[in-house]
Order: sequence, then structure tokens, then C-alpha cells
Amino acid sequence: MRRVPFVCTGNIFRSLTAEYALCAPWRPIDLFVASAGTEDFAYGRDRLRGLPSCSGLDGSHRRRTLTAAMLPEPGPVIAMTPSIAPVLEQIRN
Repeated sequence: MRRVPFVCTGNIFRSLTAEYALCAPWRPIDLFVASAGTEDFAYGRDRLRGLPSCSGLDGSHRRRTLTAAMLPEPGPVIAMTPSIAPVLEQIRN
């Protein structure tokens, strides 16, 4: 299964929105869409309640902090802003 992670700073808006926007349309093919953040921000956690989830629209999303294990080798990683690219390189090395 191919993996496509979307990465932003906090995993509470940009990468999360991208994950939700793409997970349902790609479900019929062999593609796993996920999201994570580079920072463990406390703010915004309450805002996640009530958001739809790819696993059944149940609002179960819990923000994730990016780890090297989440990065596909080889494979695409979509950085939601240019400032994320150097962080991705640091995590991969």
C-alpha cells in the first residue's frame, strides 16, 4: 500500500484538512492518506472535537506529531508550507 502523508506545523488544520479531503476519494485504490504535525502544540486540541474522520465520520482524530517511521521510503511527503521541508530532512536523517 502506498502512503501519502501531509505534514504541517500542528496537525490541527492544514494537513488534517488535506487528509480528510483526500481520504474518501482515494479509498477505492491502494493508497493510505495520513497527516501529522512537526510540533506538539497544546492549542487547538479542543477544536478537533466533532471533525469527521476517514474511519467513519466519527470525529475521532487525535493530532499526531511526525516521526521518521511515518515517512514512506521511498515515497512522497506533502509539506503544507515551505518551512516544513527542512524539518522533514532533519527527521529523515
